[in-house]
Amino acid sequence: MSDMLRSLEIQGFKSFADKIVLKFPTRITAIVGPNGSGKSNVADAFRWVLGEQSSKNIRIANAADVIFNGTPQRAQAGFASAALTFDNSRKIFPVDFSEVTLARKVYRDGVSEYAVNKKQMRLKDLTQILASAKLGVKGMGIINQGAGDVFLRASPIERREMIEEMVGLKEYRLKKEDAERRMKATSENIAKVQNILLELEPNLRLLRRQVAKWQSRAEKEHELHELSISYFSHKIWDLEHSFSHIQLSDKDADALQKDVDVLRKEIAELQGTFAELEYEDPSKRIERERTRKEIAELERKKSDLLGIIGRLEGQSEVYRSLAKTQAGFDASQAQQQFEKVLTSLRFIVSLDAVSIMREKIQNVISGLESFLSSHQHRLKDKNEQLQSCTQQLAEAQTELQNVLSALDKFSSELAKFNQAQTEQSKRFKDAVKAMEAHRDQLREKETALEHIRFNRERKKLYEDDIRLKMQEAGFAWDEFVVAHRDDINHAEAHPIVVADVEMRIIRLRRDLAVMGEIDQEVVASCDEASRRFEFLTHEKQDLASALEDLQTLNQSLEEKITAGFEQSLRAIDTEFNRCFQLIFAGGKASVKTVRVGINQTEGEMEEMEKEGGAVGDEREGMKNEKGKKKEQGELGIEFSVHLPRKKIKSLEALSGGERSLTAIALLFAIIISAKPPLLVLDEIDAALDEANSCTFARLLRDIAHDVQCIIITHNRAVMESADVLYGVTMQDGLSKIFSLQFTQAQEFVGQDRVAEVQ
Repeated sequence: MSDMLRSLEIQGFKSFADKIVLKFPTRITAIVGPNGSGKSNVADAFRWVLGEQSSKNIRIANAADVIFNGTPQRAQAGFASAALTFDNSRKIFPVDFSEVTLARKVYRDGVSEYAVNKKQMRLKDLTQILASAKLGVKGMGIINQGAGDVFLRASPIERREMIEEMVGLKEYRLKKEDAERRMKATSENIAKVQNILLELEPNLRLLRRQVAKWQSRAEKEHELHELSISYFSHKIWDLEHSFSHIQLSDKDADALQKDVDVLRKEIAELQGTFAELEYEDPSKRIERERTRKEIAELERKKSDLLGIIGRLEGQSEVYRSLAKTQAGFDASQAQQQFEKVLTSLRFIVSLDAVSIMREKIQNVISGLESFLSSHQHRLKDKNEQLQSCTQQLAEAQTELQNVLSALDKFSSELAKFNQAQTEQSKRFKDAVKAMEAHRDQLREKETALEHIRFNRERKKLYEDDIRLKMQEAGFAWDEFVVAHRDDINHAEAHPIVVADVEMRIIRLRRDLAVMGEIDQEVVASCDEASRRFEFLTHEKQDLASALEDLQTLNQSLEEKITAGFEQSLRAIDTEFNRCFQLIFAGGKASVKTVRVGINQTEGEMEEMEKEGGAVGDEREGMKNEKGKKKEQGELGIEFSVHLPRKKIKSLEALSGGERSLTAIALLFAIIISAKPPLLVLDEIDAALDEANSCTFARLLRDIAHDVQCIIITHNRAVMESADVLYGVTMQDGLSKIFSLQFTQAQEFVGQDRVAEVQ
């Protein structure tokens, strides 16, 4: 059989300030240590994680005392936590996890948390899960130090509860208690609903009588209403046919009024158009003036440029003429000088003359060269002036072209402005014509409308007379005409005797006056009361059905608990006798069931049924604030013992040692029969002598085949039975743990193989 408990993790719990983890890989684990070392705090941690709420049972004054309180060398802890990790491969816990960790944590501010696999849950839900696994704090799975005979000292009811938890019946007991609470609540709800129904019924009868009276009045009112409709429909038909021509005029008036409204709207729109046409956007006016100024400026520039171009063209022509003249003049002068030289040569007759002539020729040539050089410089200056004039002329022509382009652009814009102004003037004239035409039409329509209004006033005089007559009869003209138009239109086809109708109307009004007014809200009140009465009746039926289901469930759970308990009790009785004889070397012991408070009177039972409903709720009903007898009539456990060679039957006659041995025998009998998954024992073997210690150890080894055992002990025989041995010491106010492991039971005695671990 695999081990169920895998580990215990403690931090900040009592004397265990540091986080420690105890592993439980085997069937029997012993925890040893000197008194005051804190080893019993391990058992307290087990009980605390499993939901213990009693401070006394974990040896503290208040809930915060479980938190490590500090020492001179170590600050106090802010919280205490403990967690038990179980192997759930056999689905002992009803959750879909192969490993289950139950954890509890409390802070100094009093906030407490429960969690299963790190998911927080309520203590109520945790208790349900533990009950399914045969674990809890009320059973005998955890026996604290000094409480070895807890079963002996418990009341019969408490003994039964312990056994139920140990044998796995607590799950059914919790469900049964829940069913009984729900049965009580359902019975109370049925009584409340019944009381409400009793209160509603007289009022509902009264409302129904008032509704019957209201219905009679409604029938007379309906007859009066129908007769009045017929009577006044004929009257109105007569009146309408007498003034039919006025009704036709009314239709014309409506049409004319619509035309007048349309014309007035159109005239208003035309007036708006006038305002728009008369109004000129300042930005447009400024733009137009700017365009005109730009055009004037461009015209001026154009005139200036044309003058400059003319002047430059004249200068260019002059320079060209001068250049040509100068060139011609220079050639002519040179020719004349040359001819003079030739003439002189013709008259040369001697060498001296030649020499003289050569000198003259040289002088002439020098003069010509000087002359040519001077005139060439002058010609160059004229050409440069001509080029300058030509360049200026080209620039002036380019600027003139730009001016002409800008002038075209602004002229086009000005033309657009002028065209828009012309169109606006035309629109204004058209609007004036339309305005005059609309005013003429308006005058014509208003004249026609005034004529129709005159006719309408004539009709109104007749209509007022009719309205007055209808008002005296209790009808409003407009509503009547709209609601009964078909009756009016067909009045001629259904003639009536007016005098007979008038007499019947008078009688009906007299009857209604005698009956008086009845508020119509009485019908709504009656309907609401009827619906509420019907709803509560169904609610009562549903509650009764639910109560029946709960009673069936309660009976089924009771049968399961009874059958399981009887079967377990027979096994416990057999094992108790066997263990008792083994420990005491003879004797006899037995357990039996008793009814606590069985002699309660029939009167008490009847009174309980009146107050709480079903007898199955008796446990809750018997609890009262005065602390009288509780749980009367419930099943309890008693037992008897016969020591060998002694005439002792009651527990009170047993010595302290005999009580301890009896308690151990009973404890092992329950464990062997119930086979809880886990057993934690805190020094329950302290009072045993060596012989009984060996017997205790032998029994412990026997139950370890089915139950995982953790035992806190000083007993060497018990320590030798353990597979794993943990030691606990106290250092500077802090509990420390180290482990001792024995590989074989035969080697336990006299051999200590110690491996200290932090």
